[in-house]
Amino acid sequence: MPTLLQAAFLIYAALLMASSPSRPIGAVLGIYYFVPSAIQPVQELIGFFTGLAASWPPVAAVGALLDAPSVDTPQPASTAEPAPGAPAVVRFDAVRFAYPGRAAPVLDGITHDFPPGRVSAIVGLSGGGKSTCLALINAIRQPTSGSISVGGVPLPRLDHAWRRRHIATVSQFPLIMDATIRDNLLLGAPAATDAELEAAIARAGLGEALCRLEPVHPLDRVVTMAPGGGLSGGERRRLAIARALLTRPTVLLLDEPSTGLDALALASLPVILRGIAGLGTTVILVDHSPGLVLAAADEVCCLEDGRFAAIGPPGELAAGDNLFARLAAVRPERSEGLSFTAVALATPSP
Repeated sequence: MPTLLQAAFLIYAALLMASSPSRPIGAVLGIYYFVPSAIQPVQELIGFFTGLAASWPPVAAVGALLDAPSVDTPQPASTAEPAPGAPAVVRFDAVRFAYPGRAAPVLDGITHDFPPGRVSAIVGLSGGGKSTCLALINAIRQPTSGSISVGGVPLPRLDHAWRRRHIATVSQFPLIMDATIRDNLLLGAPAATDAELEAAIARAGLGEALCRLEPVHPLDRVVTMAPGGGLSGGERRRLAIARALLTRPTVLLLDEPSTGLDALALASLPVILRGIAGLGTTVILVDHSPGLVLAAADEVCCLEDGRFAAIGPPGELAAGDNLFARLAAVRPERSEGLSFTAVALATPSP
């Protein structure tokens, strides 16, 4: 826009000079140089409101979650929770979900059980609804139809306090405060001791890296909210896993945990996830890395056209004719490397 206006003023000034060489054109040229400064704030406002309109739906969903009743707020007598200490099956029963304004549903009648004590992976193309499945389990979004239950209790009836305590999510870009490692971990379990914090760090595979960064008092290392502030992207993700483990979750949801991990960290992630599942936790993983899925998952659900088109062990699916096999074939070197690593490491003890 500034360029077009400047061009118009410049052409106008040239026409004035051509029609009458003695005619003053200083005012026209002054406006010509003033146009960028005048238009820039307008462009910034347009960009701001365009970005706000695009990002408002997820912001509204998070706001609704924050506005939900606190754990101390009395709930209806119909609320319930799974049996204490019992593993919890996450069950989808004819779940359908469509975003407002879109004709085609993202999820179209999914029925499936995600069993405890196992790592289940959901794979699919970008925008296919993988992360939507996690948002539905976390009750950030509600199914258009069908139902989801945890431990036999439908999500709408699930006790708020139990859900917040037992369903943990590690997002692709986890929240890290401008504070120490200790303070960030205590967000998950305010009453945890330093020994419990260090144990969670070790189980998340962050202990060795953190001791290299801060040999004397690793929990006192300061990190920042900005990426790269004190920890790498992969280390921040493992810190988020450690924080989730402190709540002793019954269900652990992971959205793209391989993002930002180097080869060594990526190779250790399957061992970490299998160790968590070995405690009876229901682990549900969404990731674009076929190698991680091959090495970590017990079961793979291929999400295509809103349905689980293929379900089975990753090794069997990789050898068949389905979406996961096609995804694995695109990056065979990474998939084979991680598969070999998983065989060599074996399943760890909790």
